[in-house]
Amino acid sequence: MTAFPAAFERLLVLLHDDPDDQSVLDEAAATAAAAVARKRARVDAGVEGSQISARMTLRGRMRARAADWIEADAGASAGDL
Repeated sequence: MTAFPAAFERLLVLLHDDPDDQSVLDEAAATAAAAVARKRARVDAGVEGSQISARMTLRGRMRARAADWIEADAGASAGDL
């Protein structure tokens, strides 16, 4: 597993919880972009019927929205993410 899932999840939480703190959002986006600087990353939603709360984790939120995966290409910019 790469660092991307954790970095991307942090970015999404910050976008939801504190969308006006641009410097923190920029830092989180840069961290997520650095995780895919050289190699693409994919986050799979996981096994259907999981007991993980949909609001607790990125994968839980993905399942709640019926998203099977999120994929970021190598070299994706912070702005793209």
